[in-house]
Amino acid sequence: MIRLARPEECALLPAIEQDAGRAFADLGMFDIADAGPANAVEWEPLCTSESLWVAVDEADAPVGFLASGPHDDLLFIYELAVAYSHQKQGWGRALMLTAIDFARQKRLPAAGLTTFADVAFNRPFYQSLGFEAVTGPDLPDHLSEVI
Repeated sequence: MIRLARPEECALLPAIEQDAGRAFADLGMFDIADAGPANAVEWEPLCTSESLWVAVDEADAPVGFLASGPHDDLLFIYELAVAYSHQKQGWGRALMLTAIDFARQKRLPAAGLTTFADVAFNRPFYQSLGFEAVTGPDLPDHLSEVI
């Protein structure tokens, strides 16, 4: 199930983020996998907004999350993380579809994110959700600022 994150769950997000990074270690991207998670305090403002969702298991414990927020005229996806043991089970897709639906409800014209385009599991996943790669001179100024 996907639901809005509760403020007390912010403390759980760094561990999920760290564990999710194991997928990058599997690809030899140790600098990304070992970068360390964001501090729980960084998630707190989003935990009280309508733009941070958690995927929860049957015990209602978070196993993944998607953090987002408005950025100019789009919903910007700051982070999508699913615990390593729960990857490839549809949690990431469910979180993304929730965020896309939220953007539509808020009448935002688009959702956007930055990612590693050359990571095998990234580009096909995001393209299957309707995202398109935008690079170089086609990159809007507001996304250049985020990068």
